[in-house]
Formats: sequence, structure tokens, C-alpha cells
Amino acid sequence: MKTFGPKLQNSTFRGDHDRSEMNACVGQNGQPDYPEYANGFSVAATILLDKVVGAHEGEFLKYNLDELIYPIAFTMRHAVELRLKHTTNYLHLLAVKTDRKIENFNHSQQHDIGAIFDYVAKAAISIDERYRPHIQTIAPFIGDIAEVDPTGQTFRYPYDNTGSNKHLEDVSLINIYVLQDRFLQLEKLLWDLHELNRELIQEYNEKSFTRKLSRLQLFELAKLLPPYDRWKDDSFDEVRQHCRDLFGISNKELSGAINIIKVHYELAPFVHISVPLQAAQEADFIIFFDNWTKLHFPSSMGNIVSSKSLYEKVIENVKASADAVEEIEKYISPDAIADIQAVFELARYPIYSEYYVRVYRENKILLRRNFESSRQSYRDDIDYIVSKTNAFENILKGLYRLNQLQLATLLEQRYSAHVQDNRLEIAREGSLFQPHPILNYGAVFG
Repeated sequence: MKTFGPKLQNSTFRGDHDRSEMNACVGQNGQPDYPEYANGFSVAATILLDKVVGAHEGEFLKYNLDELIYPIAFTMRHAVELRLKHTTNYLHLLAVKTDRKIENFNHSQQHDIGAIFDYVAKAAISIDERYRPHIQTIAPFIGDIAEVDPTGQTFRYPYDNTGSNKHLEDVSLINIYVLQDRFLQLEKLLWDLHELNRELIQEYNEKSFTRKLSRLQLFELAKLLPPYDRWKDDSFDEVRQHCRDLFGISNKELSGAINIIKVHYELAPFVHISVPLQAAQEADFIIFFDNWTKLHFPSSMGNIVSSKSLYEKVIENVKASADAVEEIEKYISPDAIADIQAVFELARYPIYSEYYVRVYRENKILLRRNFESSRQSYRDDIDYIVSKTNAFENILKGLYRLNQLQLATLLEQRYSAHVQDNRLEIAREGSLFQPHPILNYGAVFG
């Protein structure tokens, strides 16, 4: 059985109960991994650099630069190695998600920073072209490190493993200001790479891609296609050929990409296709909100003085909620309720419309089961969404995200007194839903 208590404590490496504010969590305590190790070495290098630069006064240094250069440079280099090795983990995750083959990477045996970077560069670009500019910008910095300290030994020891060849014989001077500037630049570039890693993991989780085309490339393809009603024209064959040539894909893959575009809530509008909601109709939303408005008054009415006691108000609210749930249960199907819930949830994570479809499918299974076997649980499901004070604004945002513009406009006009969120304007125009800029969707939506 796996235990998480301390297995090794000695007089040097141990905690101190009386000075616990200075206890550092390691091992199984906090589960540190590559990010924590890399951040630690990076911050340590930065502190050393700042300390040395800050100690420069007049014509002398408080610290011996000729000695401190070794721990500074070693700590910097090790931070960079750890960040690159962390990226290899992301690349393996992406390879699994995209079913693309990349070579295995041996973390324990590989310390050659040039070789590590070459692996990252080759694997990353083979998975997604958006890595290319980042790799190209980072390459000169890694090249400098690899030239001076390829395996992490140069700044650790004065001699190589044979004990006869002295390190750094071809390098006579290292300027701390130059080193600090370059390290800050590289840290920013490696952080951008980390951001791209994380955002691509999330994007590929949504499964909107083909064997060769990323989600972004599907958007680029959709922009090139004519409106759907012109796909039967002879000219569409020329468009298809142009797309095949431009993206370097087969006719089969192009057809698969087009099939994704036709049913995708964000892509379909590019070709003038309106994708309906999964189950809910306009009448379902009207019934839902007619009952929801009975429970939630506009904020401008919230200060009306009432002579009723608190107890009377509670009883009245409970009865009103029960009546609303009963009406919704009577007139809206379980699938439509699952759909309304999914639209509401989408507003909380609106970057990818695919999230809505996934949540709807999960909700549908749960609500159907409760409808058939546990009516009280089913009514609780309805009460959960109808009791939300932000249901109207969140559902409107979700509908705008799903390009249900006609329905969203109708509801906004019908229940205009409940429009309180000023972010609805940016939801209408779409800027509320933009992916992280590092994913390069700007040109698509520009």
C-alpha cells in the first residue's frame, strides 16, 4: 500500500515544527514535478543575478564575480533543461491525443541540451505548425548554451570527466549584464512555449481536428469555402482542389474536414449553415424563462418594501419555486432541460463551443435516468437551473457563443428588464469568446 508520510528524515534534511513557516514541501508532499523544479532553479538564478548586479557600487563588487559565475550559469542552464524536458511531456500527451507518432524521450539518460532541443523542435512541429515560430525564436539561445555547456558539466566542475581537460578554456569573459538580459529574454520565450503547450492540450481535448489539420486550420479552411448553397456548382470542384493543394491533404481528408465544419457551431456559420441546438426549441426557452422571471425580479425592483414577515417570504418563495419546477417539468422534455442546462454551463467555459455538446450529452443521460427512476432527483435537477439568479444572462451568452443569434435576440427583447450584464455586448460581437492569443486565431476572426 502506498504511503505519503516521511520515509527519510535526518539531521540535515528534515522539517522543523517550531519554525514551520520555513518548511519546504518536497517529494510526495505537494507532488512537485518539472514546473516546480524549473521555477525553483529559474528564480534562484534570477535572485543571484539581481544580487550581484545590485551589489555593484562604484568601481568594485561586493561579491566575487569570478566565483559566482559558476553557480549562476549552472542554475540558469539547469532551469532551461528542465523547461525543455517538461515540454517533452506535453508533446507526448499531444501525440496521444492526435494519434501522431513521435519518438520516445528518455528523461533520465538525456542531458545534452542541444539534443533535447532538437527532439522538442522536431516533435513539436510535426504535431502542430504553431510551434514553428516559437522554436525558431528559441533556437539561437539554446545554441549558445549548447556551444558552451552541452551536458551541464561546464559550470559544475573545472575539469571534464577525464580530469585532464579544463572547461571554458575558449571562453575568457562572461558579462553579468549580458547574461542577465539573455536569460530574461529566454525565460519569456520558454514561458510562451509553456503557455502554448497548455493551450494546445485544451484545444485538442475538444477533438476538432483531422489527421493533418488542426482546429485552427479547420477555421482557415472554412473561411476559404463558399456558402453551402453553392457547393453543387461546378466552381466548387476548383475550390476543393485549391484547398487540397494549399493544405497538402487528400480528397478523403478534405471531405472529413468539411463534414466537421458543417456541424460545428463556430465553423458552420462561415459557410452560411445554421446548426440547431441539440434538443431545446424556442418554446422551451420561453416556458423556462416565463417561470424563471416569477422567481427573479430585476435588480431595480429588489428594494421594494414589503410588509410580509421573513417567514411569509420564505414560504412564498418555496411555493413559487415548486410551482415553477412543476410547470417546467410538465411542458419541457428531459432532453430540452438538459440542453438548457448545457447552454447555461457553456457561459462558464465559453472558449470552445464543443464543451456545450459534451455537457449536453452528459446531462441528457443523467436527466433521462432521473426522469425514469427518481422524479424527486429530476425535480432537483430542474430546481438547480431555475434557481440560478444569473441563468438569463449566462444562457444568453451561451446562445451567442453557439451562434443562435435569432433566439438570443428574441429572448433579450422579451425579457429586457433582466438584462444586467454589460458583457452581453461583447458576447454579441464574439470577442468574449476568443481563444488565447498564442493560438493565433486572430487572423481568422479579424
